[in-house]
Amino acid sequence: MRALKGKGIIRRIGANFQSRKLGWTSTLCAAQVPEDKLDQFTSEVNRHPGVTHNYLRQHMYNVWFTMIAPSVDKVRETLAEITARTGIEILNLPAEKTYKIKVDFPMTEADQD
Repeated sequence: MRALKGKGIIRRIGANFQSRKLGWTSTLCAAQVPEDKLDQFTSEVNRHPGVTHNYLRQHMYNVWFTMIAPSVDKVRETLAEITARTGIEILNLPAEKTYKIKVDFPMTEADQD
């Protein structure tokens, strides 16, 4: 695995937890960030340990990220803190229903059959 990581084939290995089963909450967030504030905004977002993904998109809402926290109140508090520090409002879009799609990637030619 070290060799694959060294070659850039593997970027990261980590666990995925079902936050709801742990009693936590997760949400999808979106923001309209002016280009001249992208670095400041994403740096602020990324400093919070509950942020699991952060994406830049070609859209009116150009920054999207996901966040987990021990409670809905903690999510709201963290998003309010980000807004206070950056001046940028954040859409909080918690899932109403979770859909899981299983994806298996063939690792050998034998797996492709």
